[in-house]
Amino acid sequence: MTECVASAAAFDREHRGEDHQSQQQRTFTLKIVGTGHPMNEVRVEKLREELDRWRTERERALAELRAEAAKRSATRADPARP
Repeated sequence: MTECVASAAAFDREHRGEDHQSQQQRTFTLKIVGTGHPMNEVRVEKLREELDRWRTERERALAELRAEAAKRSATRADPARP
């Protein structure tokens, strides 16, 4: 075994007792709330809504930046315009 793997195995042996109950709890929770649970569907829908909101905000910000850049380039092209 390499030193890294050996130290990881030693760590697992030392902490197995402490983590055993929390591992059992995680396993139990996963059995109750599986991948087909409606909560996952709700979570995915909320994430999609958030991505849509970010996309809309990004497009708005880009449009503002483009408008400002066009305004600056128009001002440079015709210094008589305010």
